Formats: sequence, C-alpha cells, structure tokens
Amino acid sequence: MTRPYFDFEEESHTYTLGGVRLPSVTQILKDLSLYPDFPPGPYRVRGRAVHRICELFDRGIALDESQCGEGVLGFLQAWKAVSKEYGWEWLGIEERMFDPRLLVAGTPDRRGTWMGKRLILDIKSGSAGRDVELQSAAYAQMAFPEDAATVLRAKVEIHGDGTYAPPVFYENWQDFTAWQGAVNLWKWKQRKGRR
Repeated sequence: MTRPYFDFEEESHTYTLGGVRLPSVTQILKDLSLYPDFPPGPYRVRGRAVHRICELFDRGIALDESQCGEGVLGFLQAWKAVSKEYGWEWLGIEERMFDPRLLVAGTPDRRGTWMGKRLILDIKSGSAGRDVELQSAAYAQMAFPEDAATVLRAKVEIHGDGTYAPPVFYENWQDFTAWQGAVNLWKWKQRKGRR
C-alpha cells in the first residue's frame, strides 16, 4: 500500500495530503482565537528572518554575520547562547509533518532531545502567550505519536539585544485533550459554515 503524498505550498502556506488540503495548527488556533494574529508588517518579516537565520545556523550552514543586519544579528547571538547553554540535539529543524489521526499539519520549529528526553521546542523572537501550550501539544503528537505525553514541550524567547529568557516548559497532560477538542470544534464549525 502506498502512502499518500504530503506536500507544502510555500506561497499560500498550504499543506496537502494526497491532494486534499489539511488545516494547519496555526490556522486552527487563529480561527478559534487561541493564537495571536500578528498584523502583517515589520514584526512578521523580522520573525521570519530570525527563524531563517537560526535554521541556517542549526543546519551548520556558514553565515556571514556582517550580512545579517542589525535587526537580526542580536537574535542569532541570543539563539547561539541559549543553544550552547542547554545543549539541545536536533532530530528535525523546521520539519513539516502531519497528524494522520486528526488530519492536521504543521511545522514545529525544533524536534530533538535534551537530557535524554524527546523535545519539541518553539522559538519566539518576541513575547509569547500561553498559546504555545496547545501548539506544542499538537507538534508533540505529530512528531512522537507513540507517546506524545512524555515529550518535553517548551518555548524559548530570544531577544534582539542578544539576551534570552530561560525556556518555559509545558507539562499539563490536559493540553493534549484541549488540542484534540480544539481540532474537533474547528472541524464542526467548518461543517456548519461558521467562522
């Protein structure tokens, strides 16, 4: 039996499985007002640039830091510092995946290990609300479906001045049932034509 083809279209930010569109984790959380809807503009552009430069660093791609620009370089310095302090090991970097049970897709920032345990880490280039709890539960289920509840889930905030806030860990098992409930509610609203 062949597996259906999983794909991502960058421009429209659309995930498909066998040609069928899958909702994203972010889309579900935004539609249910459980995720901040950042307005387009400089913060969103900066956030993408920060994620990209951290990704290149983690992939071991040589960077000319003089070309990074002042607005991004401090974030990279913060990411290097927090990475060195915590010593995470990455199994996946910006890895697109889907949950075959819930039929939802997403791209966790990092999937890895830390202190002998599996880890899902979300990188924030600004302050992050509590929405990361559900987001991290979704990504843990996608990345480690065999036992997602035992996965370490965390966010780390890096700042433009080269500093960072210590990682915040999420340990409440109810995050998983809340995420599943959010998916079910979102799908129900879609069937009813409600937004």
